[in-house]
Amino acid sequence: MLNQCRQLKDTVIGRLNPSLKNIFIHLKEVDFIDSAGLGLLVGIKMSANKYNAQTYLVAPKNEVKTLFSVAKLDMIFKILKTEDEMPDKSLLKKAHAKLEDETATFDTKKSAAITEQTTDNNKRASQKKSTSSVQDLSIEERKKRKKEMICSYCREALNYLNEGKLYKAIQNFKNALREDPTYLPARNNLALLYEKKQQWYEQALEEWETLLTVAKEMGEDKYQQRAQKHIEKLHKMLKK
Repeated sequence: MLNQCRQLKDTVIGRLNPSLKNIFIHLKEVDFIDSAGLGLLVGIKMSANKYNAQTYLVAPKNEVKTLFSVAKLDMIFKILKTEDEMPDKSLLKKAHAKLEDETATFDTKKSAAITEQTTDNNKRASQKKSTSSVQDLSIEERKKRKKEMICSYCREALNYLNEGKLYKAIQNFKNALREDPTYLPARNNLALLYEKKQQWYEQALEEWETLLTVAKEMGEDKYQQRAQKHIEKLHKMLKK
């Protein structure tokens, strides 16, 4: 699953260039997105932002839109209700990451990287059964459970940090970010952890740059200023 996420991300990022204006990710055939898929979408957007390209999520189903709302991704993505809202509908003919003029279109219909779909009927039935109970929950209840899980991961991370177990602390902050890639406190603490060892400086820089992008999208000035400060410091340290 993670390998498929990386493959799709590599495919998209490989097509980024300064002349690219828009990226459309079609979700019409997607029934469910797990935490790895949400992280993938955020990673694609972060990379696209470096080229000043807009990322659009096209025609997501109500269940998927609810997941975006719970994960607060509807705050940082441009979501189009239907394909008719696309600036250039002619690009629908160019599916599966076909670059056309200055717009890239990605069709997730046959991609398992964003949704855990399978042709095995038993597995599909099992998946629907496991997700049906989640879908029955109210949006507020889902948000509450997700918040509790994120807080639990962060508490564990801080406990490991106090014990000097950096690797376990890092893993728990990563787990929190898989649940919510826009959770700034976890991203902030993960970046600070990576600054503790010189061999991790590149990873620290990447986390601060991601935090800066998300903070700008969310209008969080405090985190923007902090990220910019650490980015400048790390650039100087990496030049030494």
